[in-house]
Amino acid sequence: MDLQWFPGKADQLITWAQEISLYRIHEFDAQDPELSSFTPISPKKSTSLLCRLGELQYPKVVDAYPGNDADGMIAVGLGNGKIVLTSFGATIISKEFVPKHQRQVNSLCWNKFTPSLLAAGFEKARSDYAVAVWDVIASSKFVNGFHSDALRPVIELGNSETAHSVAWFQVNTLLVGMNSKHIKLFDLRDSQAKLERTASTKAVNGISIDGNHRVASFAENQIYVWDIRNFEKPFVVLNHSKQISKIGWCPTRSGLLASLEKDSAFVQLHDVHHAALSSEDGQEPAVLERRLSPSYSPSTIPFSYHSGVSLSSFAWHPTEENCITTVNMNGILWNSIVFERITLNWSPLSKLGWSNGKKIIRYIDNNDDAYSTLDDISVKMRQRALSGYGLQVHKYQRQNNKVNNITFSNGFTVSRR
Repeated sequence: MDLQWFPGKADQLITWAQEISLYRIHEFDAQDPELSSFTPISPKKSTSLLCRLGELQYPKVVDAYPGNDADGMIAVGLGNGKIVLTSFGATIISKEFVPKHQRQVNSLCWNKFTPSLLAAGFEKARSDYAVAVWDVIASSKFVNGFHSDALRPVIELGNSETAHSVAWFQVNTLLVGMNSKHIKLFDLRDSQAKLERTASTKAVNGISIDGNHRVASFAENQIYVWDIRNFEKPFVVLNHSKQISKIGWCPTRSGLLASLEKDSAFVQLHDVHHAALSSEDGQEPAVLERRLSPSYSPSTIPFSYHSGVSLSSFAWHPTEENCITTVNMNGILWNSIVFERITLNWSPLSKLGWSNGKKIIRYIDNNDDAYSTLDDISVKMRQRALSGYGLQVHKYQRQNNKVNNITFSNGFTVSRR
């Protein structure tokens, strides 16, 4: 089973295996009779099934339309090479794109900059192209909401080649992993596509883009991370003990890459934010790695449903900060929050502050009840200094009795001697 959050809809989630399902996310409330019947996805949220598409059996790849002008539309790639555009709740299939030769669809990707452009990567077929780009919504004649000539690709690439994965890099540039040998960057501004750059690598699967420069891909048990400005070689290679099944950049935190191994019960997190700088200085790339295991709630998810069960896939939430959703082989969905490394600062005036996400700094001081548990002796020292403690010699004994702290008392007695 795989999953994806619907672009622009923070409360809708798509899953697919034998069939495609659409879920809505709700705030969990066990006291509400209606919400209590929903399936928990975290201690605070639950899911309800909105719609299911059963007529498209065994979809290979699915990608949700990122625009706002075709609500609920998805592109579905099937094993026979057909690409279907449909919507949840639609009674008929909206549009089908059929290649000249029947072969499997390996990858689908909508252009988030120009949402009407859909790119697809196919298995190899003699005298047919590996990559096709369609403009599914054009400005002239429409039939059922789609352009009548949309069946014909506007651009085709890689004759008699294989495209393992495709990803839009910018408005008119497309990255393609081809033939288990290369990742190619094509400029599509003209009708004749122009090859801009090529990287020789076996890591042609799962191409994923982070911001304007970073690109990640994988092959077998290795993940390669590239800087598109220096595309000759990756600036870091991440080795795993098992084969990789999926990778994905966090959309709300740059430089944070998640990866999932086959038959694994956890997601690995790689913080490569400083790796490029250290590699430029000739040092070993500095990559912070962590593991994330879903913390299922025992009161809502039976132990037998997740104990010893491997994860099937994951998806980052598009807007909720550092939120990642996993699904295991039993179809159990669960939300987890990736906590950032804390930047801690302690001021001379006994204010303890730390970062909480990208936009919030929290702090406590000596007036908070939580601070008293630290037993910070500097607070008492400051209070005594402000009250003039120790400045009047004839009041030693009386002040010593008022110290009310064995550490101060002993220290003061020694200094007086």
